[in-house]
Amino acid sequence: MTWLRFRITRAANNPTSNMFSLSATWNGSSTKQQAFTAFQHAQRAAAEQTLLKLTPEEPKAIRYEKLWPLVLARHVIRRTDVNAIAAQLRKDRHLLFPDWEKGKRVPQPDYRVQRAKPSRVR
Repeated sequence: MTWLRFRITRAANNPTSNMFSLSATWNGSSTKQQAFTAFQHAQRAAAEQTLLKLTPEEPKAIRYEKLWPLVLARHVIRRTDVNAIAAQLRKDRHLLFPDWEKGKRVPQPDYRVQRAKPSRVR
């Protein structure tokens, strides 16, 4: 019998933190590993759509520090994943960050973010 076990733990250095970590272990074949990888990809794709849906269309905006926790609450991904998704959506011109500073690779918490028109929200 094979199994896949997920473990969610609170950040060890701060027991009152809202930051959690996800780890997975399995005892089966690489099929379980492939299933976990597929799950991660599906969560990342769903998080991209959630990020687009939760972002108001221009000219309205929301602070990024209020947006990324909403995405993390709905999907099993890391904050670094949300930052990378947001940066890619900016590069693809689906999200606008009017306050983006030159040389920055990922959005900063104080940046305003808005969805460009027309968007690709499904």
